[in-house]
Amino acid sequence: MLIDMIIGMLILSGISMTCLGLYNGRFAHRIPAAVPYSLLMISAATWAVLYALNLLIPRVRYENNYPLSEDPDDYTDNHNNPSRNPEAVLAVPG
Repeated sequence: MLIDMIIGMLILSGISMTCLGLYNGRFAHRIPAAVPYSLLMISAATWAVLYALNLLIPRVRYENNYPLSEDPDDYTDNHNNPSRNPEAVLAVPG
C-alpha cells in the first residue's frame, strides 16, 4: 500500500516536472537561467520516473511467479568456489 503511494507520487512528480521543463523552454531566449532550469526539471523528471519503474519491477517479477532469491549463488557460478565451501578450504594438503 505504501509502495503504491510512493510509486504514484513519483510518477505524478515526474509528469509535473516534465511539464514545467517544457513550458520553461518558451522563455529560453529571454531569460538566461531558463535553459539550466529546464535541464534540471527534465533530469529530475527522468530520475523520478525511472526510480518508480525500479521500485515496480521486483513486484512485477514476483507477481509473474519469478520470485527473487536472496542467495547470491543463484545468480552467479560460485558453487565450486573454495571460499564458499568450508570443507574445500580445510582440505589443504600438508
